[in-house]
Amino acid sequence: MNRQKLWIDTDIGADVDDAIALSLAAHSPHIELLGVTTVYKNTEERARVAKKLFSYSGTDVPVLAGSAHALLAAKEPYAHCLMYGPELEEARFAPDNRLPCAESGEEAVDAIIRAAETYGEELALLAIGPLTNLARAVRKAPAVMTKIGRIVIMGGAHFTAEPEWNVFCDPEAAKVVYEAGLPLWCVGLDVTRKTRLPQRVLDDLLALHEDSERGYLADFVRAWVARRHVGVTLHDPLALYAFLSPEWLFFKKQRIFVETAGEMTRGFTVNMALSGLYGGKDRGAEVFVAADVCEAEVLRHCLDAVFGIKL
Repeated sequence: MNRQKLWIDTDIGADVDDAIALSLAAHSPHIELLGVTTVYKNTEERARVAKKLFSYSGTDVPVLAGSAHALLAAKEPYAHCLMYGPELEEARFAPDNRLPCAESGEEAVDAIIRAAETYGEELALLAIGPLTNLARAVRKAPAVMTKIGRIVIMGGAHFTAEPEWNVFCDPEAAKVVYEAGLPLWCVGLDVTRKTRLPQRVLDDLLALHEDSERGYLADFVRAWVARRHVGVTLHDPLALYAFLSPEWLFFKKQRIFVETAGEMTRGFTVNMALSGLYGGKDRGAEVFVAADVCEAEVLRHCLDAVFGIKL
């Protein structure tokens, strides 16, 4: 079996979907996980959370704390790392680039570039957080980054007019990534929201208490629901399915413009292909965007693989 070499860039630590995606990748027989970088605020804490998650499965891959601030830090919204507790101060959970300047993310950006240099088109990259690390890698080594076989991001909303968190946190970075000529597939909020967990499954997870990987994921669920008073949607795991079961996602090439200056629309991903006669056909760039998903198949497989829950 040929396993897909994969690097994951994540803002794990708040919503449970990042953690589910990492767990799904770590356990998949189809994935060879090469490394993980964290991005956006509290990046050392986020790396420690990823290390704790991997400790349950014995997953041994480099985890590096990446860029803590957006390209234009003065404009960034705040974000909490909800899952940080005192036990994460243990040395075994330290990121693999623990330096006084670790939050600059330089080592994490360099690690992504090295992976691209080493593996070229054999490498895939999954970006499930703000796109700061990826944008900095593109700026630093543009020719190297275009050699990556496939880059999938969870970000944007390509058929609805609304902001999405990963793009909204760093629109300048998203603009760099969308317009860099990368082999880019984008899974947006307008499609991922179809993978919301049924209430009975959410109730089962809220009631799950055990010292295990799935118990730790259930802790994420409780923290997220208690803080946000919303359910759980498989935003980031869905992006991973672009590698695991690409037949469950339907992509279209569309011209997307990332808005960075709008008074009310900063962070919107504008689909210029939908603008008709009034659109600027030379604005933005053509990328593949998810238009639909077989949500029942994704929910069934993910819940079984990660939690042992049958739908």
